[in-house]
Amino acid sequence: MLGFANLRKTGTGWEFESEAALEDFAWDNLKQLLGLTPLKRQYWVKGQICDILATDENKRLVVLELKNGEDRYIVQQLTPYYDALLEEKPFKEEIDYSKAISLVAITPSFHKDNLIDKKYHTLAFQFLDFKIINLNEKFYLYLKDIDTEKVLQLEIPYQEREEPENIPNPPRTLINILRKCPEDEQKGFLQLREKLLCFDRRVKEIPESGYIKYGRGKTKPIAEVRFDPQRNSLALFIWLPFVSVHGNKRFIARMRVWTNYEIVTDVGYVKESLGRILTETEWKLGTVTPLAKLLPPSNSSRRDAYLKDEAYKEIWIRIHGDAKKSYWSGSLAIPIAKYYKITGRVEESNSLYTLVNIALEKWVEKL
Repeated sequence: MLGFANLRKTGTGWEFESEAALEDFAWDNLKQLLGLTPLKRQYWVKGQICDILATDENKRLVVLELKNGEDRYIVQQLTPYYDALLEEKPFKEEIDYSKAISLVAITPSFHKDNLIDKKYHTLAFQFLDFKIINLNEKFYLYLKDIDTEKVLQLEIPYQEREEPENIPNPPRTLINILRKCPEDEQKGFLQLREKLLCFDRRVKEIPESGYIKYGRGKTKPIAEVRFDPQRNSLALFIWLPFVSVHGNKRFIARMRVWTNYEIVTDVGYVKESLGRILTETEWKLGTVTPLAKLLPPSNSSRRDAYLKDEAYKEIWIRIHGDAKKSYWSGSLAIPIAKYYKITGRVEESNSLYTLVNIALEKWVEKL
């Protein structure tokens, strides 16, 4: 058992502080809980992101989807994972693909639609619900198979954290930014804000015109938040290690972070303001207008076809996409696994707080 799990008190009991905290605990304890060997977490396959991939004692691939709350579409989420993994067949040395892929959902409770979907689906799903019990000043995870009613129990290492003191109320600028954003983003950022302001008394919240910075004055920043009207969401920037295009120079760069405030999918260097950078997913889906360098030449019929014909756009990106991937050009963000590889860090976690801790570590070094 590794580290301490992040838990929080609710009106009816206890829960993991976030889905990322649940995933961390499951990843560290897969062998004890389910007899599985961890293989990969937050694995990208054909545009899908699998929470955890593991293998059983017979080299069967096991796909685990974890939810920290009820989700009525969990079967629909696991189904395309199955199809993509069966088509790509990753990790062939560790996995025997002659055996059916096992699909496992872990959540505190299952919606009635989940049970109906499972009942009539042609694929087999294992549903495990869990609860956290506080007994004799210790915490335990109770994991139950809803079909067999078999219950597994494991102690959760937990250390109560001190309540933060003297956290100032959010400034008016931040309130105005958050009002424009979805509720889950508001909650996620306020938790991040608390972490930053509690880290060191020298960390200050600095309101500017339309955005907020966190750090020690303007010359030693850690993070920045703005509202992105093109995406109707928060734009989070964190000062992180980066390297020059040829890898011969290392520096701390202002990196935009694509996150749901639990996991990170992409990061990208943006020197100032919001920039025009986008992720590969946004590029392919067309949800954000790309820079001209990602489009066919403006003086050719291919530009018109790209803008009007979805099939042509898909073909053009597939053929020319790799040639356009210059992560230093400010046009495409970097998938998080690629970022770790570029910067020479060995990190398995896609947790936002892994990146935040890296930023805080580097910030302290500069003081």
